[in-house]
Amino acid sequence: MKYSSKSIVIIGEGAWSSKISKILLEQDHNLEIIKYSARDFILKSKQQVSKIASNHILWITTTPDLQFDVLRKIEDFNCKVILEKPLATNFSKLEELLEFIPSIKPDLFLSEPWKYSQIWNKIKTNIESLPKPISIKIKRGGPIMRTYMSPVFDWMYHDLGLISELISNYNKSLSIRSSSKDVNNMSFNLTIPDEITIDISIGYFLERIATWEVNNKYTFDFNGSSNEKDNPITTMYLDIQNRAGNDLTEQLWLVRRITELIR
Repeated sequence: MKYSSKSIVIIGEGAWSSKISKILLEQDHNLEIIKYSARDFILKSKQQVSKIASNHILWITTTPDLQFDVLRKIEDFNCKVILEKPLATNFSKLEELLEFIPSIKPDLFLSEPWKYSQIWNKIKTNIESLPKPISIKIKRGGPIMRTYMSPVFDWMYHDLGLISELISNYNKSLSIRSSSKDVNNMSFNLTIPDEITIDISIGYFLERIATWEVNNKYTFDFNGSSNEKDNPITTMYLDIQNRAGNDLTEQLWLVRRITELIR
């Protein structure tokens, strides 16, 4: 199935939607960006939705519940869809989404631009050069508190996607335990015997934080990593343009296991 590369449909409003539009236009000045609010899109007829979605790339940038409603509207159409994190506000809603996905036509991809960043390549290269076992300490979060969701759900997708890529060959031997029950900030220990131990703290912090510390020696700060030559959002978008199939289940295996612990 071929999808139009001359235009993209962005469903959702707000700062993140505007940022995506700005970045994509900087990469391709001729790109046509078509925008709809999620609530307006949901009210459209099936015929209208077909005309908008069929054979196009859609990027949904709205709240988890509205994002699911948009997916229901496009479930019968051939299109490529980039979904924003978080996908759900609790375990039961994530399970509902995962049960729904196999029955629909669109190819789905989770927005994970950090996987395409220069700092992530640097971290992976550093880790791959070290002898086993390896110790990693991660802190991710900030002062944002949303009324409809714990900040743990808000922030956890960022690093769990990176971790899942790092340990994808060992997921069956991975053990996970939670060491905190604070709904606003939780800590988890992920261990693969003789290979790697990861301690991650996610959720509410007084200031925005996004650090990886490897073997108590190498520290990487995602917040201070941006430069003009590194544009992971554009790189991710161009990569998804050329990919086929539904990648979402593979992307979410670790998110699902962590979410199950905090339901």
